[in-house]
Amino acid sequence: QLLIESVMLGLAGGAVGALVAWATLDSVLAIVPLRIPETATVQVDLRVLAFTFGLSLATGVFFGLAPALRLSRIEAAAELAQAGRTSGPVMSRRLARSLIAMEIALALVLLTGAALMLRSLARLYAVDVGFSSAHVVTMEVTPIRNDRETYVRYYQALLDRVRALPGVVAAGATDAVPLSGARSFWMARAEGDPAAAATKRIVVHQVMRGYFEALRIPLRAGRLLADADREGTPAVAVITEEAARQFFAGRNPIGGRLYLRSEPVEIVGVVG
Repeated sequence: QLLIESVMLGLAGGAVGALVAWATLDSVLAIVPLRIPETATVQVDLRVLAFTFGLSLATGVFFGLAPALRLSRIEAAAELAQAGRTSGPVMSRRLARSLIAMEIALALVLLTGAALMLRSLARLYAVDVGFSSAHVVTMEVTPIRNDRETYVRYYQALLDRVRALPGVVAAGATDAVPLSGARSFWMARAEGDPAAAATKRIVVHQVMRGYFEALRIPLRAGRLLADADREGTPAVAVITEEAARQFFAGRNPIGGRLYLRSEPVEIVGVVG
């Protein structure tokens, strides 16, 4: 009876797990990073169900076999007759108490670790990263031809078509989305500062109009990029508050210039 109960519990758990997997498959695949290959072929099929059934059955047998065998060797009448006088050999009681103590200790460690992980997760969610990813869709698209003129014309036309879609509030382009790990380091210095002493290594991203609006990056001073900021016009840049403090301490950065790789770029805005 104990073995059957254990096997039934194992099979019931496997069935619930399979149902949860089937119901949440699309949601799980939606958050899987794109760099993990072959995600399109992931599905709940007969092989998965057979593996789940086999694992559930083996789990039930494994955990139900030991107590079933132990009870099968006990004579019920003799055990009941001695129930009022003793609770079993001293060594058996000590072993049982030791196992219970180990279970409690392991459960305490597990609960403590889970609580610490949840606290860390809550703190991570509370961190202000400077942008909002809510209701934002990102995609990576590359034209077949890789000359600069084709790139500029392609992305401008693509963004115009995306902005015309119903429900789209803003759309922009960048060479790397935030927190993706991709970054480009440039050497920069503010205009008027000594070249040797004031040159700093900074991260530079190339973006198109609508990028800051799509990620709801707050504007602190000046303006954001506009339609007039195109190929063939003087180069402009929007910098972060930290960059403004480092390069223009005590000065208004709007209208100032940064030399990026010895090329002057006008500062038109400061963002959070």
